[in-house]
This record gives sequence, C-alpha cells and structure tokens, in this order.
Amino acid sequence: MSPRTPEQYEEIRKHRRRHIMGVALVLFARKGFHSTSISQIAKAAKVSKGLIYNYFDSKDHLLEQLIVHEVQQGPDLLDILAQQTSDPYEQLTLLLDGAFQMIETDLTHWKLMTMLSLQEGIMQRMSSLFRKKVEDGMSTAIRIFERMGVSDPLVEAYLFGASMDGIFLHYLTMRDLDVAYPLAKLKKNLINRYRNHTTSNDEK
Repeated sequence: MSPRTPEQYEEIRKHRRRHIMGVALVLFARKGFHSTSISQIAKAAKVSKGLIYNYFDSKDHLLEQLIVHEVQQGPDLLDILAQQTSDPYEQLTLLLDGAFQMIETDLTHWKLMTMLSLQEGIMQRMSSLFRKKVEDGMSTAIRIFERMGVSDPLVEAYLFGASMDGIFLHYLTMRDLDVAYPLAKLKKNLINRYRNHTTSNDEK
C-alpha cells in the first residue's frame, strides 16, 4: 500500500474538520451553545478532545468558524444574477427560486442554524461576521426594486425580507407538526405579485 500524498492528507483534514463542525452545529442547536462542552462534541464526533483542539482553539473559535463557513457559502449574489439576466423581475424570480430551493434541499441544516441563531447572545457573536452579507443582500434587493420602479425600494426590500423569513420560519414549524405547507404556492404568489407590479408600471 503506497503512502498517502500531501493532497490526500489535506483532504482527510478537511473531512475531519467538516465532520466536527457538523456535529458541533447539531449539539449547539439542540442542547444550546453555552450548555455544550468540547468533551461532548468530541464524544458525539467519536474523536479525541486533542484532535478537536488541533483544528479549533476553543469552543468560541469553533462557533466562529461555523459562522464564517455560512458567510462564505457561494459567490456574490448580485454577480450571479447579473450574469444570468439584466431584467430586474427575472433577477427577483431567480432569487426566490434559489432561496426556496436552498430551504427545501437542506431543511435540517437551516433548521439547526435557525435554532442556534435564536439562542441568547449568539446574534451578538454573529453580528460582525454576518453584517456585510446582510448589507450586501439588502443592497441587492433595493437595487432590484429600484429598477422595477417600486415607489419606496428600501421599505419594499425590508418587507420582502420579512416575508421570506416569515415563510421559512412558518415552514420549519409546520414541518415539525407534520402539517402540509403550501411552500410552492407561496413562492408562486410572491412571483406573481411582483409580476403584476412590473406589468402595471409598464402600462403607465
């Protein structure tokens, strides 16, 4: 059996790191960040505490890296939309399609992230890391609504974001209660609402 290459060792390290982070996310979300110890994470991940400290300086560092990983997921949203279409309504449709698909395909992950973010003190820890992504997302939405001719793009962007957050939180809750939730119909309703708005502006 030939020895492993440096690339193979690096891939093993990445896999172990992702595994530890995944286990930590589950425990942080379900038991609470403050109630979860490194020892508990090590036991659940079936690794030694020493191995965890090879990757993370502390539990706080582990949480920070979880958040950084979330922030770094995917390239800049506006660049993606701009590459595919310059039409603001089509950009909004693509944005909705991507957001709804993300929730549907990785529901457990987003449920865990939501549970974690709602814990006391966690949002304060997340604020500096998430602020730029939130600001970029709002800027993207505002620019889309400006180009659609919405009278108050800033307010519309916040209403749009609140609608999306409400739908997804409602969906997570209803799934836990085993209640059928019309996610596809809600997405279609949002798309049609802005299609109608675009049509009425074109007719002016």
